Amino acid sequence: MASAPPSAVPVKDGPQLIQVANVASIVKGRQLQRQLGAAGLDAYWESVRERAPEAPDQPPKDVVRVRVWADGAAQNVAEVLATLKQLGFEPVLVQP
Repeated sequence: MASAPPSAVPVKDGPQLIQVANVASIVKGRQLQRQLGAAGLDAYWESVRERAPEAPDQPPKDVVRVRVWADGAAQNVAEVLATLKQLGFEPVLVQP
């Protein structure tokens, strides 16, 4: 499974967006959304076109991002990150 790109966004108070994975298909994105929802997480997927950081001269490709919203308390964000890691993901905090 592709992990989300690294980020240096710090945990903050207020709602927090967490990227769980980048996958190649909407089907896989929906499967991950259901899996995360079954674990009690507020997950969604979005399809975007982006350039690969390792190949900036190549045309953009379709990527499906799977993300989770944390409700906002810094403690809760830490709990969500821990849950995602227990599920085998490499979560990354991102700016909403």
